[in-house]
Amino acid sequence: MSIKPEYVKKIFDGTKKYEYRKTKCKIKPTKIIVYASTPVKKVVGEIIIEDILYDKKEIIWDKTKTSGGIEKKIYDKYFEKKEDAIAYKIKEYIKYDSPKELSEYNIKYAPQSYVYIKWFYYKRLLDNKVTFMLIHDIISMILYEEKFILIITIMWKKER
Repeated sequence: MSIKPEYVKKIFDGTKKYEYRKTKCKIKPTKIIVYASTPVKKVVGEIIIEDILYDKKEIIWDKTKTSGGIEKKIYDKYFEKKEDAIAYKIKEYIKYDSPKELSEYNIKYAPQSYVYIKWFYYKRLLDNKVTFMLIHDIISMILYEEKFILIITIMWKKER
């Protein structure tokens, strides 16, 4: 998900607890990979989603305005041609120590809003060595996190 750097900063300092969107993801995410747009142009972390609010834009604003991290004027401009709004409630965030390139996720262009990662490389530091894993489907990671952890464990054992 592309997010402006000023809002990424607010997410990572804990002052922005909601990320607003005009359209819903096709799949209900539990984790979103954060791409900071221009001038950063890097994948900078992840956010864990607690809840997804979907309603009329005025109702969403009333529910989220104290911790949405943006001014009403900006919110209204963003949703000016929309009746409904989506707000992803952020439970927690993971800020990467070093930002990553989109190419590490097998993505060639910056996402306009969302991009669904079908195949990607994921790095894990295990026993002081980087292990590369090919994950078959992001849906498995989102919906079956226990299975995802099992895949990591099996692949790690094979490399030892």
